[in-house]
Amino acid sequence: MDLCEQTLCQRAEPRVQFFVAAMLHCAGRSVAVKIRNFSSSGTRIEGELIPPEGAFVVLRRGMLAAEGAVVWREGDAAGIDFDTPADVFDWMPGGGAPQARVDQLVDALRQGCDGKMVEAWDRQDPVIEYAHLARLADSLDELADLLSTEPTMVTKHGEKLQVLDVAAQKLRKIAAR
Repeated sequence: MDLCEQTLCQRAEPRVQFFVAAMLHCAGRSVAVKIRNFSSSGTRIEGELIPPEGAFVVLRRGMLAAEGAVVWREGDAAGIDFDTPADVFDWMPGGGAPQARVDQLVDALRQGCDGKMVEAWDRQDPVIEYAHLARLADSLDELADLLSTEPTMVTKHGEKLQVLDVAAQKLRKIAAR
């Protein structure tokens, strides 16, 4: 039985299978990862340069964050045990209410909406705060930086990378109010 199979046998709760991109932060470094399955107590991720077993990490996806520790590593896969329970629905593709609101906001900004629309959303649903927008802008910058390191990505999707940069700039402008 390999390490992954042993971990499956030790799980305290079932995992939801999905595939979303996220950033893993550890000791001042950030790496792009794919979330392969998720429960309120932990997740399986895949990616290059994942920190070693025992490392304290923060997993981020948009405005969402979950702190925990790497509990196993095998090749480019790893398991993270969260310090506090995470809401599985929020982390799913399409996300829960907070992530869905952020996704809507980013889409609106890409289409050229002004800050008045953001303020109206803020009054209707206080989930989006200006500090969240600043963190979202940072996440967009990280994503754009990561994607722009791959020449084929820049060649194939250069204009879309510029859209990420513009969205991050607009989010920072709104957040600075």
